[in-house]
Amino acid sequence: MKFNFVNNIYLIIKNMKKKAILIIVGLAIVAVAFESNAQANLRSSDSKSSVRLDYPEDVKKVIDNKCFSCHNPDSKSDKAKEALNWTTLPGLEKSAQVTKLDKIIEVLDKGKMPPKKMIEMHPEAKISEADSKILKDWAAATSNDLMK
Repeated sequence: MKFNFVNNIYLIIKNMKKKAILIIVGLAIVAVAFESNAQANLRSSDSKSSVRLDYPEDVKKVIDNKCFSCHNPDSKSDKAKEALNWTTLPGLEKSAQVTKLDKIIEVLDKGKMPPKKMIEMHPEAKISEADSKILKDWAAATSNDLMK
């Protein structure tokens, strides 16, 4: 009788251990699934822009007349292409687009674009205050839209 009682206790404990292990394994599986789902959502929310980055006609005109000759995929200036490529900008991840747009505003505010050397060789490349404002206003509005 005593042996039977001890044996029953042993079986109860053994079953509890199995249940505890199953519960722990189940919780671990749920935690892993939740974490990978959260990371997938994070990646997809920053991957490609949900705000379409396009160039309104006035912005496109300024880009074409003042910027595109250096900031395009076929430019001879690797430095200019690396800093900003108007052709590939719409395909960048949102965070990279925001960074580029903020940099556009910064270089225009500081008068760094077009570079002085470029203006010396091509005075027509100088950007007017009005054109600068068009680009900065567009870049700021687009950057804000991307961050929503």
